Amino acid sequence: KNQNRAMEGVQASIEIESKQKGEAQRAKKFLESHLNDVEVQLETANRSNAEARKNIAKLHSQIQ
Repeated sequence: KNQNRAMEGVQASIEIESKQKGEAQRAKKFLESHLNDVEVQLETANRSNAEARKNIAKLHSQIQ
């Protein structure tokens, strides 16, 4: 009896660990995807910022 209970406990632990591993993998994929989106947004913002700085410098030189 004790051995059966121990085996059931081990099996339950394995199932829980497997489920948690799957959830962790899904979370990792989600976060990696979100990170990629944020990186693209940052690159776009940096390009826009650089363009705006060039325009400001150009306008500033025209004013002087």
